[in-house]
Amino acid sequence: MTHPLIQTEMQVLELQWAPLDLDLLVPIRTAAATYRVRHVVMLRARVRIEGREVVGYGECSPLPGWNAESRDDVIAALTLLRDDPNLSAPLSLGPGQLDQALGQLALLPTLRFALELALLDALARHHSLPLAAILGLASTATADDLHQGVPLQTTFALDAPLITAQRAAVAVGNSELAIKLKVGLDPLQGDLERIRLVREHCPNARLRLDANGAFSPEQTLRFARAVAEFDIDFIEEPVSQLSVDAFQYLQQASPVPIAADESASPPAQARALIDARAVGALVLKPMSIGGLLPTLELIRLADAAHIQVVVSNLIESALGRRAAAHLVIANRHLHALQGCHGLKTGGWLRADVAPRVDITARQHLRLDDTPGVGFIPRPWSEQPGDAP
Repeated sequence: MTHPLIQTEMQVLELQWAPLDLDLLVPIRTAAATYRVRHVVMLRARVRIEGREVVGYGECSPLPGWNAESRDDVIAALTLLRDDPNLSAPLSLGPGQLDQALGQLALLPTLRFALELALLDALARHHSLPLAAILGLASTATADDLHQGVPLQTTFALDAPLITAQRAAVAVGNSELAIKLKVGLDPLQGDLERIRLVREHCPNARLRLDANGAFSPEQTLRFARAVAEFDIDFIEEPVSQLSVDAFQYLQQASPVPIAADESASPPAQARALIDARAVGALVLKPMSIGGLLPTLELIRLADAAHIQVVVSNLIESALGRRAAAHLVIANRHLHALQGCHGLKTGGWLRADVAPRVDITARQHLRLDDTPGVGFIPRPWSEQPGDAP
């Protein structure tokens, strides 16, 4: 079930896009890859809704080593999509409608995310509502909810153990906020030393460990037994390309809960993990899932199965991060979303697409009730003609 406004009929009149390169302040090293720049595509959709033309914005940010598609694939698909008569026919964001309009291009989840977000943004702007107001079952997201914001998980890459612990102490102190540590590239003793020091410096924090598929199943269980004494929230994606049965085995055999991240997409895989109760937590990236609405469906299924959900991102621009934050705020009543979320990556970028950086206070990403996602992204914010 979705908000009634999602069924509103609309017509796409024009698509524009702009490739942007967003440099990272420092390289991000994980077991999957090392990242120095984010190659993104910003999308602008001019849409007719109830006889009125309105503009919405989306973002497409495939991540090498994570998504099958590249930015070149996305741009080629957009070129085809722009001239597809199915896209200009009346459509809604109701179940199946967008996929029918996209056809085979729906197989590119980052493109699907971008177009869905642009249409949701346009719809929210048309009704002078913040995006969160149409991502729940009713318009329950108040200005206070938006201002309170989303509690953020702080992620640390593979730095020296003491440096990591000192930075973690500055970030979360004695709070119960979440810290995520990358593991699996260093020898076991190096990982254990980093975890031990972080736990000593942050005794109350929720500690999450992300292996990015660096372990085997046997290594996962040895690692889980070694870190269990440190009160770990979960071990994320310990093994790459695991079957549902293998996840279920690890979840049952491990003294620490197991989380799926890369393995939680496509949506059918996430649904299979939920149906089998095969994990203790899911890390859902709407960009990789293929949209906010498919992610919302998975969140509700996970909530019913008593599985924790962390909403995260693919080192996206402010547009993708804030859209995900609106999704969390709109559904914060769900028990599955009660923890901290992986949206604190804006500080990793040297420059962003927003006219101002993310507003954070006490490790919360704060929003306001400006219509839609809340701002006009570059490059269109630098041009006359688009109103906030």
